[in-house]
Amino acid sequence: FYVNYKAGGRDKKLIATTMAPTDARRMLPTWDEPAFRASFKLTVDVPGNFKAYSTTPIEQREDLPGGMQRISFGNTPKMPSYLVVLVAGELERISARQDGVDIGIVTTEGKLGSATFPLAATRDLLRYFNHYFAIPYPLPKLDQIAIPGGFNGAMENWGAVVYNEPTLLYDPKKSPERVKKFTFNINAHEVAHQWFGNLVTMAWWDNLWLNEGFASWMAAKATHHFHPEWRPYLDAMAEREYVMNLDARKTTHPIQTPIKTEEQAAAAFDAITYMKGQAFLRMLEAYLGEDSFRKGMRAYMAKHQYSNTTSADLWAALEKASGKPVEKLASDWTLQPGFPLIRVEQACEEGRRKATLSQEQYRLDEPASEKRLWHVPLQVGTVNGKAWTTLLSGPSVTINQGGCDGALVVDPHSVGYFRVQYDPASFRALAEQAPRLPDSTRLKLLSDTWSFASNGRMGLDGYLDLVRKYGNEPRVAVWEAILSNLRTLDSLARGEPEQALIRRFLIDFARPRFDRLGWDEKPGETADDAQLRGMLATALARAGDPQ
Repeated sequence: FYVNYKAGGRDKKLIATTMAPTDARRMLPTWDEPAFRASFKLTVDVPGNFKAYSTTPIEQREDLPGGMQRISFGNTPKMPSYLVVLVAGELERISARQDGVDIGIVTTEGKLGSATFPLAATRDLLRYFNHYFAIPYPLPKLDQIAIPGGFNGAMENWGAVVYNEPTLLYDPKKSPERVKKFTFNINAHEVAHQWFGNLVTMAWWDNLWLNEGFASWMAAKATHHFHPEWRPYLDAMAEREYVMNLDARKTTHPIQTPIKTEEQAAAAFDAITYMKGQAFLRMLEAYLGEDSFRKGMRAYMAKHQYSNTTSADLWAALEKASGKPVEKLASDWTLQPGFPLIRVEQACEEGRRKATLSQEQYRLDEPASEKRLWHVPLQVGTVNGKAWTTLLSGPSVTINQGGCDGALVVDPHSVGYFRVQYDPASFRALAEQAPRLPDSTRLKLLSDTWSFASNGRMGLDGYLDLVRKYGNEPRVAVWEAILSNLRTLDSLARGEPEQALIRRFLIDFARPRFDRLGWDEKPGETADDAQLRGMLATALARAGDPQ
């Protein structure tokens, strides 16, 4: 495709490609399916003032009559046709080297000032993934190319990733911290693809999640490694909430779903593939242990590099590395739609806690007609205390603890892809400690309670009573969840008497926190506080707060 844009007050044009899933056949005759890997050699004639980029470095350039030039690139490794890439235009590049690889950030004219951060980020990410996978990045160069429009997001073409400008570039003079965070995460996702998707590719589009779910999971992992202050796992929880709301309806589909047509392949790039895939992998890693998971991943990558795989290949590698029943567990989560509700009932008998955990399929719209069960890895413990892992393989399991001290909590680190509903006494005990719970526990309790209020499993007053305990909440991700839910209630009550009550609740709840923040930025305040100020001001204005 081509992009028209302006630079220096003049009209410009560039060309670029994005082939996934089935557009390479429109450019060249090829077996345009992921399993048919081939080596490609591109030659292109372009205007003399253009620069061109592809998977490999330029091998030869010659001048042609009429102000044209012919550029030939080196042979690519064997790779799927959807990764074939060509970008050409009046472009600029800054570069650096990392682990022997030439890394470049490519932009249109006058934008290299916004390329410094992504260049440094790419160097860090390449080094991190080289170590994690224990397989060095296999190409001599990696270009990150920002183009002004033409498509949304980014495409992980091997050696020449193409981005829509706002997903890569960061201007430290104009852009807030949240833009820096956003671009780093997208960058991490695309660099992770250089291994997961490019070096090892799914055999067919029904295993697309092996590309996208893993890249999303690795992006959060890398972001947490380099920028724990951004709390990427809280953001991932917000994405998980979004996809769980989709996945709890009869219109959902499994992570791995049959693909027979081009249209179905394109439609597979959805929230279930990306976000549920990512959430399941985080739950699986927590169950297997980080070291065992990484060991299995390294063995999988080493065995299947420059080739194609299915989910079964990955499960075999992880099962061998961990000694746990990965295939049995994983097939439940990837081949079945939906997810379970975990019910928790406990009692203290003779000084010992007896907790019964049971599962059923969770739905928001109507009861499920199927009686699905999952192998559910569960972490069970007490607030700020020790947690242990158990595998719920049937309808229910009963656990005995040595004592009854401390509030019981299931999934304390919020790595599970399921809802947790406590018996009333257990819920009250946990809710009373809400302000003192760890960030992830606090957000999960709030999110599950909202979901139960949404489908009638709990009264709305129960959710609002819980929200009142979050008045001093420090985390933007938690505030985003609360304000989003209150905004939903406001929309549902439009034109009804209850709308005024909802708005009064929001003002009474949010105004004290805003007053503590104040209208003006303070020296040394956190990025969370700076972002929260704008969020609260907007919410209060929408609610009609006269101040």
